[in-house]
Amino acid sequence: MESDADFAVPAKIVAFADTIDGRPEFGLFSAQERLCDAAKEGYLAQAMPRLSVFAQAGYGKPALNMLSNEADSFWVVGARVNWAIDSIYTLGVNYGRADASSKQVRIERDKFVINAESDAIKYREDIDKYVKLVEGDDAIIDLRGTIRRAAEVKYENGTISVNDLLREITAEHLAMQTKELHEIQLLYSEYSLERALGNMGEKK
Repeated sequence: MESDADFAVPAKIVAFADTIDGRPEFGLFSAQERLCDAAKEGYLAQAMPRLSVFAQAGYGKPALNMLSNEADSFWVVGARVNWAIDSIYTLGVNYGRADASSKQVRIERDKFVINAESDAIKYREDIDKYVKLVEGDDAIIDLRGTIRRAAEVKYENGTISVNDLLREITAEHLAMQTKELHEIQLLYSEYSLERALGNMGEKK
């Protein structure tokens, strides 16, 4: 089965952010904390008495004096206080729930920070490990190339068999494949670190 898919190697990341501040999850935690704070403010507002003022003016027959038959203008100004007493009884429970939710959000945020920073440390260590492995692979490939060229000379001179030559060629190719594997693992660790930090690294 043939495929027309083209596989491209992603760009190498050459610089990373220093912190995990770029993670989008921080925006979610901040929104959740603001929601909890708004809920607490709402419960407090419900428990407070509400003062309102009003004014009314008119012209009628009779006016405010019901004993008078004369048409007259009138006006009334006043104030009223509304207080939902039952909200006082539920204030402590509702406020406590909102405060507990706020604390839970902070706990989840702290746990997320610890895990993300731990992941970033691990991926940085993996990057260092694979960089050293790739450097070692280059030395091994050079050595295998030297051995393979020497084997070719020996084969031309008839001092080794074709199987001996093929063994050295295979060993050189295996060293090249091992380097390619380590390069892929290095690239994977780089992009994993970029994801853990939540920042787009500098690529080339």
